[in-house]
Amino acid sequence: MKSNHLINNNKSILGRTLEPLYEAYNSKSNNTAYLIYNDGVPTSMNYSRKYGHTKGLLVWNRIQGIWLIHSVPRFPPVPKDGYDYPSSGRLYGQSGICITFKYSQYKKIDFQLFVSQPNIYSCSIPDIFHQEIVHMTHMCAKSGSLNIPGRRLATLQSAQGLVFFHFAKSSLYTDDIFTGWMAQSLKTPLLAQTWQRRNHELPSNCSLRYHVYNINYIRLDRKHSFSSYHDHSKWCVSRNFNNHWTCIGDLNRDPHQAFREANNMAKAGDKSVAGGKRGLKRKAAAEEPQEAAVADDGAAESGAQPRKAAAFPPGFSISEIKNKQRRHLMFTRWKQQQRKEKLAAKKKLKKEREALGDKAPPKAIPKTIDNQRVYDETTVDPNDEEVAYDEATDEFSSYFNRQTSPKILITTSDRPHGRRGKDPTKHVPEIILNNFTTRLGHSIGRMFASLFPHNPQFIGRQVATFHNQRDYIFFRFHRYIFKSEKKVGIQELGPRFTLKLRSLQKGTFDSKYGEFEWVHKVRDKEHITLPDLIDFPSFPSQRVSSRLTDSSLLKIEREKIIEQMKQVKEERKYLENIREELLKKVEKLFEQNKSKRYHVCDSWKKKYLDTKKVTASLEEVLTKLREDLELYYKKLLMQLEAREIKMRPRNLANISDSKNYLIIQITEVQHAIDQLKRKLDTDKMKLILEVKMRKQAVSDLQTLKAELTQKKMGTSFRPPICMFI
Repeated sequence: MKSNHLINNNKSILGRTLEPLYEAYNSKSNNTAYLIYNDGVPTSMNYSRKYGHTKGLLVWNRIQGIWLIHSVPRFPPVPKDGYDYPSSGRLYGQSGICITFKYSQYKKIDFQLFVSQPNIYSCSIPDIFHQEIVHMTHMCAKSGSLNIPGRRLATLQSAQGLVFFHFAKSSLYTDDIFTGWMAQSLKTPLLAQTWQRRNHELPSNCSLRYHVYNINYIRLDRKHSFSSYHDHSKWCVSRNFNNHWTCIGDLNRDPHQAFREANNMAKAGDKSVAGGKRGLKRKAAAEEPQEAAVADDGAAESGAQPRKAAAFPPGFSISEIKNKQRRHLMFTRWKQQQRKEKLAAKKKLKKEREALGDKAPPKAIPKTIDNQRVYDETTVDPNDEEVAYDEATDEFSSYFNRQTSPKILITTSDRPHGRRGKDPTKHVPEIILNNFTTRLGHSIGRMFASLFPHNPQFIGRQVATFHNQRDYIFFRFHRYIFKSEKKVGIQELGPRFTLKLRSLQKGTFDSKYGEFEWVHKVRDKEHITLPDLIDFPSFPSQRVSSRLTDSSLLKIEREKIIEQMKQVKEERKYLENIREELLKKVEKLFEQNKSKRYHVCDSWKKKYLDTKKVTASLEEVLTKLREDLELYYKKLLMQLEAREIKMRPRNLANISDSKNYLIIQITEVQHAIDQLKRKLDTDKMKLILEVKMRKQAVSDLQTLKAELTQKKMGTSFRPPICMFI
């Protein structure tokens, strides 16, 4: 049926249907309520996946109201903007159904919308409806609930007495609503028309008793026909005419939408079997008592204790869900439920403690890594005199006495962990050292502190942190800001890395003969090793004498080991002196070689400049001769061409075979060859010069590298070196 008005006109069918909505908004009456929902909000370009894939609106008062279920995205507009039809509903075909219900049916509708969880973007429910219309009031206030059933079938009667069956599913029901529920409940095969997009279509299903078939093409008459891809409507009809049903809803047969909430309104035909209606009414009546178990918010207001409904069935495991997105969603809901139960238990315990007062038991101390850690005997007391003396005479005392200032460069990462912020400034950062409490940790912490300059610039609000935990050192670089007196915001700038101490060595790094203060060793079992004594006497009969001899022998061996250590130290000093002398000799040789190279380079440059000065006059003569040659060549060509012109009238037939013409061609070719040879000679000279300059540059680089390595090797004494992984 074609309308006389355009669909965006307020006098069209949709415009007149929505007149009660705008009248209720303009009158601002406390006796009329409205609620508009759509997964595509008119003021947004995105579609909400948090709520149901539902579209519709309700307007009602204490007598009756209307319920519109449609498939148009971003429709209708907010009441203050007036009626309009969006451009999102003009490209494809759309569907909708509007039914008038008496107010007594709105309690059932309230629970049906609670199951389908629509995305409400405009609503107004006065206080006179709050006690009876509980769920829509809470959804309008954006207060959710976890006790949502998976599906629910309700019997609704219109104001004219027509019976409708409303199918509402939540995200907990993960099957296809057409195949798994509607076709089996209506006991008839269904022909379903939903938006069949590529890679989003759900194929026809014949696995159950009553099948569901997709409608791929629709023909109204000979002139009007279209495919399912160009039809955004959502409806289905029964295949058998004897058991005729018509269903209009707001969900596609799409594998990605099987987990979304939805509504479907079913109406039986005039020739339908009455027994099917009675069976559906009995099924709907059996499901309606769930309202008392789930509507816990309304019962709480009246003071009654609601029955606790389990969000998951007993024996159910989330890991059994194969779909990854669905499994993640169920896991988050389970975590929310656990969090709520934990908060309820805390509140209950708090009330009990307040009731008991002073007789309440003491609070349990939570177990943490810090309070469960075993005390380390090597922990350093900062006020200890021995520690203060060691710090005053160690390798880093010059830094802490402000005699030296270190140089450090902190780079940043292009992709730091978390949100990318502004780049760090050039201000000197602050240093934080955590948990460097043992003797070894104290020396490592002093080494890290000596890497940074003395006075941090607090205006930069940058801090570098070295955190020691379980013998791992974590480095982080942050910028901080004080939001209030108690709250501080931090932003990671990068870089970040983790260190593991492998060894601590004095002096320059030497893996063979270095003096190690500490080495990381994996100890399976503690055992004691005694010196290997070959002539160790044993007297089993005299125990006392054997003990005395043992102690004397141990002293002798100890003295021998001490003497050997002294000898090794002296040899090491001697070798170090020899090494220093050799290094000095190597430095002298390098300097001599360097001076020779510079001398050779200077002499070569002088020779090159002198030869260039001498050959400058010759080059000028050469250029003049070339110019004269060019002039002579041009004159010769002109003479030959003039002779050829004079000879043309005598022998016009054999102009190309004449001797004069051949001479002209030969001279032109010869001239071109000479020019190419000259270019080749000049390019050759340029290449030779470039090769010589590059060789000289390579030799200079090698000398510089050798000097750098020599300087690195020349440092005879440095602070302890720590080897990390």
